Amino acid sequence: MNNSFLKKLKLSFGIYGVVILILGSFVGGLVIGQKREKTVGAKTGIVTGKSDTKPDYLTKDVEMSQFWKVWDTVKKEYLRSPTADPKLFYGSIKGMVSSLGDPYSVYFDPEEASQFARQLEGSFDGIGAEIGYKETQMIVVSPLPNTPAFKAGLKAGDAILKINGEDTTGMALDIAITKIRGPKGTEVTLNIYRENVSEPFDVKITRDKIVVDSVTAKMIDEKGKETKENNGLALITVSEFGQETVSEFDSSLSNMLARGAKGVIIDLRGDPGGYLDAAVELPRAWTGDKPVVIQRSSDGKEISMSPRLTIPKQVELPTVILVNKWSASAAEIVTGAFQDYGKAVVVGETTFGKGSVQEYIDNFADGSALKLTIAEWLTPNKRSIDKKGLTPDIVIKRTEEDVKAEKDPQLDKAIEIIKEKNNATTGKK
Repeated sequence: MNNSFLKKLKLSFGIYGVVILILGSFVGGLVIGQKREKTVGAKTGIVTGKSDTKPDYLTKDVEMSQFWKVWDTVKKEYLRSPTADPKLFYGSIKGMVSSLGDPYSVYFDPEEASQFARQLEGSFDGIGAEIGYKETQMIVVSPLPNTPAFKAGLKAGDAILKINGEDTTGMALDIAITKIRGPKGTEVTLNIYRENVSEPFDVKITRDKIVVDSVTAKMIDEKGKETKENNGLALITVSEFGQETVSEFDSSLSNMLARGAKGVIIDLRGDPGGYLDAAVELPRAWTGDKPVVIQRSSDGKEISMSPRLTIPKQVELPTVILVNKWSASAAEIVTGAFQDYGKAVVVGETTFGKGSVQEYIDNFADGSALKLTIAEWLTPNKRSIDKKGLTPDIVIKRTEEDVKAEKDPQLDKAIEIIKEKNNATTGKK
C-alpha cells in the first residue's frame, strides 16, 4: 500500500462515510423486485455524449464469436487444464457484472446465492459489524455492542484492506460478507487501516451466533436517563430495517404513548438501512398516507411509494430524529420524509448519502442470483441524497471523546428541543 493511498484514505475519514455483517447487506440500501432485501448501494455514474478520451474499442459493436474463441482457447491451452465449464461460465457472468464498476451490483453463483439468502434471517453466525463502502474503500460502519467485532476492538471508520489475506479492492460488498461470515467458533482475519495509526494491522475475530434486535425503546427523563416512571420522553432506537421492524416499532410506540410520553426521539444513528417496505411504513403515524419516497429509474420514470398498512393513531407530540454519518439508505428515507413534511426536527450529522435501489433476481433455474442497481430514490420533495446525504436541521457532532466520557450532546439537544416545544405549548418559560 503506498503513502498516497493512505493519505487519501485518511482524508476520506475526516468525515464519516453500510451492510450488516451480523451479517446481511448495508451502507443497507434498498432492494426491490422479486425480493426486497436489505443492501447498500451508491448510484454509479454513466458516460454521456462523446468523449475524446474514450478508447476506440468501446465505440464498436462486439462480436460474440470472440467470446467463444477465448473460451475454447482457455479450455485447450491453459496450463492446468482441464477447466470445468461451469467454472468458466459463472466466472464470465461475474466478470460482466463486475465491469459495471458498481460494488453493489453483483452476481451470485448458486452457493453464494444460498449463503446470501441465509443472511436475511434474524439470527446467524458472524462477527456483528456493519460494513459498507465510502467512495471506493470498504469500511466498518459500526461494530454492534457486545458482539465479536466489538470485543475484538473494531471501530467505526476502520478500513478493511484484506479478508483472510485476500485484497478487498474492487470486491463486491455482498461477496465480502460471505467471506467474513462463517460457522460459530471459527476465525476470520481482517487487515485494518485506522486513522492516526501509521501501519495496517490484523484483527482476528472468532465468529459467534448474532441476534439482531432491530428496535429497542425506553422512557427517559430530562437528563437522558432511563426511568420507570411515566410521562417521560420516548427514546426509540432503530438499528436496522428488517422484516419485523415495523411491527416492533408500532408496538414500542404504542407502549410509550400509553405511558404518557411527552415527546418522541427516534434514534437512527448508525442504522445502515434495510427493507424498503419497512422504511415506507415506519413513519406513517406522523405522515399518514402521503408518499414517503419517490423511486426514479434510469429512464426518468418516477414512482411514489406510500404506506399500505393501516395508519396508527396520529402522533402529534414533539418529535426529534437523531442521525449521524452512518445513517444510510432506509434510515435516510425515513429521515427525509419526516424532514420534508415538517414532522420532526432532525439533529446530528450529515447522513451517509446512499440513494440507490437494487433489484434482487433469484428465479434462475440453477439457483444463482443477480443483484443489480436499477434506480435511485428521492425524498417526497424530490431531494436526492446520493453521495450528498441529508443535512440535519441542527448540526451537532458526537466525538469519540464524548463517547468515552459517556456524553451524548445530540441526545441532550433532542431533549432540549422537546422541552422547549412543550413549554411553548403550555406557556411555561
